Amino acid sequence: IPSSVTEIGVEAFIYCAALEEIVIPSSVETIGESAFAYCSGLKKAVIGNGVKSIGERAFQRCSTLEKISLGKSVEIVNEQAFAYCSSLRWVYFIGEKPEVASNAFKRSIASTTNKTITIYYNSAKSSWYGIGGWKNDVGFVTKLYLTQTLGYTDEADWINYINWYVYD
Repeated sequence: IPSSVTEIGVEAFIYCAALEEIVIPSSVETIGESAFAYCSGLKKAVIGNGVKSIGERAFQRCSTLEKISLGKSVEIVNEQAFAYCSSLRWVYFIGEKPEVASNAFKRSIASTTNKTITIYYNSAKSSWYGIGGWKNDVGFVTKLYLTQTLGYTDEADWINYINWYVYD
């Protein structure tokens, strides 16, 4: 995506099965509704630091999506933005805790297998205080159980993490 782009429009890449990785530049401020929905080959999404809003169903049903990195300017993750992403394992929040719709990650949990989803976040940011209670606010509801609140990752030395264990 060229750095001159400021918005990724509604359904811009919908059903793009050949797309395996997307890096959204900092020039983009908005990801539109269903922009990357049903991209069955997408494994990694890096959302640039300029993005403020992730639209409804933006990455819905990206069945092979494993890793998401949300830039420091993300303010809102809308309804079902990452719903039904059954391979999701890692989510990185670089900035402050954004407003996340109650079903933003709806059924992004493999219903037949046990797995851990790891949420990385900057614990130095005050908006992340009380993150342990956040599991019921992001659409995972009873499927997620907090198992660890602090730790170290080699991804960056300032990040702490939460492991949310998911089971049937």
